[in-house]
Amino acid sequence: MPAVYSMRWEIELLFRELESQLSIDQIPSGNKAAADALIYAALLALAIGRKLHRALQCRGKGLVDRFPFERWSAILRQVANDLLHLLLAPASQSHTLSRRLALLLRYEGKDPNRHRLLLKARAQLGVLTH
Repeated sequence: MPAVYSMRWEIELLFRELESQLSIDQIPSGNKAAADALIYAALLALAIGRKLHRALQCRGKGLVDRFPFERWSAILRQVANDLLHLLLAPASQSHTLSRRLALLLRYEGKDPNRHRLLLKARAQLGVLTH
């Protein structure tokens, strides 16, 4: 049963991220084709964000909780124009831009509370206060 609850919680977090960071809850439903396109765009943004998340985690030799998904999505939203500029930049500029952007993402993506015990760990230790 704990595995089922864990998966349910992951789904809840995924939908919270889709709503809070990718505004999937604000999609106009009057035009089905437009709504479908916006949903697919949000899912693509989520997939690309997860791919970048994994790539930087591997490079940073970090733990899974160093770059929380929701924080990561918020930061990617802030640098979306820079990412687009990087994709469209000439090859002569792309190396410098990608290094700067990777450093920014690595620095800003880290959880500022990563040293704090999570609720599950606090409950297991019997310490439920901060």
